[in-house]
Amino acid sequence: MPRLKRKSQPSDRPLLIIWMVLIAFGLIMIASASSIKAHNDFVTATGAPDDYWYLIRQSIWVFAGIVAVIFFSNFDYRKLRYFAFPALLMVMGLLGAVFLPLIGKAEALGAKRWLDFGLMSLQPSEITKLVLAVYLATWLERKGSDVKDFKYGFLPFAFIVSIIILLLYFQEDLGTTIIICVMAVSVFYLSGAHLMQLFLGGLVGLMVVGLLIWVRPFRIARIEAWLYPDKDPKGISYHVTQARLTVASGGIFGLGYGHSRQKYEYLPHAPTDSIFAIICEELGLVGGGMVVFLYVAYLQRMMRIALLARDNFGKLLAASLGIWIGIQAFINIGGLLRIIPLTGVPLPFISYGGSSLLMCSIATGIALNISKNLREQKKNARPAYGRGNGRSSRTAARTH
Repeated sequence: MPRLKRKSQPSDRPLLIIWMVLIAFGLIMIASASSIKAHNDFVTATGAPDDYWYLIRQSIWVFAGIVAVIFFSNFDYRKLRYFAFPALLMVMGLLGAVFLPLIGKAEALGAKRWLDFGLMSLQPSEITKLVLAVYLATWLERKGSDVKDFKYGFLPFAFIVSIIILLLYFQEDLGTTIIICVMAVSVFYLSGAHLMQLFLGGLVGLMVVGLLIWVRPFRIARIEAWLYPDKDPKGISYHVTQARLTVASGGIFGLGYGHSRQKYEYLPHAPTDSIFAIICEELGLVGGGMVVFLYVAYLQRMMRIALLARDNFGKLLAASLGIWIGIQAFINIGGLLRIIPLTGVPLPFISYGGSSLLMCSIATGIALNISKNLREQKKNARPAYGRGNGRSSRTAARTH
């Protein structure tokens, strides 16, 4: 196979531009989608309605995201290996801490997913996506060709992921569980696992998701609302019904920015999980299509970085981060368009929510740092994710 010439280059500029467009567009849409809810729910120090409550707080998180991108785009991603295991233990502790009476935030919408630190709240499940991506890339790189071994590869992998899923189960966070399952199984296969292991992992993942749905009646009701939205439009199907009306009312070019009718408390969670529906209502099919295009372009750049990264850790890490953000965008948009059942996950970079924005921005910064050290792909070269290329310490020991 022809050699791949190493090339030192600046960060991936298209990826950086896409990220900047997404967060700027997110602020613009939050200003519109949240204005009525903020007007009704919050007041300023003078007692007047605070129409910009959501926008101001999201702007603070955007600033934090910019700082994070600058820092991690200049931080050697290889050093993340040293933090992988301690960070995994930390997020496990944070996932359990949401149930503590002192810092666990009060239950919202039937779930306990937040930590309350007074001036700010934090959602550990968002941190878990990033930390698990780093840990799996580190662990799978060290395993090398041992990922093909059922005993030393698949079983430990399944055990690690199962612990995270168990902690998320008690938080009623099915959306994050699905994202983590897809991300983990995909990167496990890309690391060199057999196709049969991918099939087995996917089967186990489907069984786990199916079990989580079966043991919770409200999740079964969500499936029924997806299949039969007209059965109970004012009850369990209300969110699905209003999302359909919101998207459809925008037509091709939309009602115009700021002219949404559904944001007047008709559409649940307009600034957060349902913001894509507001985009379609105000900017129409054209605006919604441009958002989808941006996410596809973002995923394409992440996969390019993964394909051309110099080392297996960089390949697996970039792939994990790209799959995470890509599948999360699909779940959010697909739920609102009734392609899949509706689940409560934010739209990356655009939905109101500091934890999601910051973690996705850190992921972007890491990918930008990986992009500084790409290999130049010559004609007929076949860059791979390192499937079967690595050798673990156990394999090396057997050959000596």
